[in-house]
Amino acid sequence: MVKESDIGRLIRRLRNERFWTLQKLGDQSKVSLSHLGRIERGERRPFADILRKIAAALEIEEEELFREAGYLTKRGPKEGLGLDDLKEFAQAFAEFQNATTEFQRAANKFGGVLEKIAKSY
Repeated sequence: MVKESDIGRLIRRLRNERFWTLQKLGDQSKVSLSHLGRIERGERRPFADILRKIAAALEIEEEELFREAGYLTKRGPKEGLGLDDLKEFAQAFAEFQNATTEFQRAANKFGGVLEKIAKSY
C-alpha cells in the first residue's frame, strides 16, 4: 500500500504513464490545476470526491485509488470502510451542501472533526 504522503506521487506516476500533462488531467477530472499540483507535491490530501474524479479521469477503479490513498484499509480483524460506505457518505454530504448556510457551516465543522479522527488511525 502507498503511504498517505505518497498519494500525490502515485497520481503523478499514473498521469505520466499516460503521457498526460497536469492540464490534461485537470481537463479530464474537472479538478483545478492548482489543487492537482498541491496533491501531487504532497501539500494536500485529497478528499474522496476529488479522488473519485481523478480515478474516473485516469480510467482506473475507484477502489484501487481509494485503497492506495489509505481510505480503504484493514484495521485489525475487521475490514475497513468499503466503497459503498464512501459513496453513502458522499451522498449524505451532497445533501448537506444543499442545506442552509448555517447548516452548511455545522456540516463543514463536522467533516473537519471526522477528518481529524480518520487521520489519527
